[in-house]
Amino acid sequence: MRRRGRKRGLVAVAHSLLLVVYHLLQRGSEYRDLGRDFLDRMRADHLVRYHMKRLQQLGLTVNVAPATA
Repeated sequence: MRRRGRKRGLVAVAHSLLLVVYHLLQRGSEYRDLGRDFLDRMRADHLVRYHMKRLQQLGLTVNVAPATA
């Protein structure tokens, strides 16, 4: 909304919601919330590489080890 204005932003959000509702009704399925960290989980390896590269650009040495459960 900052770039294009409040009204256009609201229309864009309404359009997104309309598409979701349309596809749910068309397929006859129920809405299932994937969680707010869904995209982070889907691209976890990308995020690790990005943040490692960013820290190295800032002059830090990075060692990554998997967390133990």
